Amino acid sequence: DKISQSLGRQSAVLTAGVLMIHSFWLGTGSTVKHGLHFNKFSMERILELFEPHGDILDFATYAELNQRDSAYVALRIGGDR
Repeated sequence: DKISQSLGRQSAVLTAGVLMIHSFWLGTGSTVKHGLHFNKFSMERILELFEPHGDILDFATYAELNQRDSAYVALRIGGDR
């Protein structure tokens, strides 16, 4: 899928050891607000997407609009890609 391809490309062009940080809406499905398209992901899916690309340093939920509606992941890009 597109998110896997995007993360793979980002991982490929970044130098090993560099930090990559992304945030996501938690949940299922997608929404469009003000012409912008937002996909929601489960915590399990986020980990599944990032684990192949390096070491997950931090992964937590936070409140963007509602309690625990978002998550961020901090990853150190691995050298064995």
